[in-house]
Amino acid sequence: MVERWTRERRLEHTRSLLLDAAEDVFSEKGFAPATLDDIAHAAGYTKGAIYKHFATKEDLFLAVSDRYWRRYFDNFAEVMASA
Repeated sequence: MVERWTRERRLEHTRSLLLDAAEDVFSEKGFAPATLDDIAHAAGYTKGAIYKHFATKEDLFLAVSDRYWRRYFDNFAEVMASA
């Protein structure tokens, strides 16, 4: 049986893909030269999909940064707990 995704799960999946693409584009081009069109293209979505999740390019960048640091500190906590 095929599992049906809820609306919330689809939105979270899209958000995650947008963050992945934004991280790649920001890493490659830098913040200023990167455009939302670049990120949308890399993610395979439209710019409208980005605006559904993030108000501005700055908000998207902050979300990418937040996710990066959360992962970093989660991994750090795991290493410290196992030491």
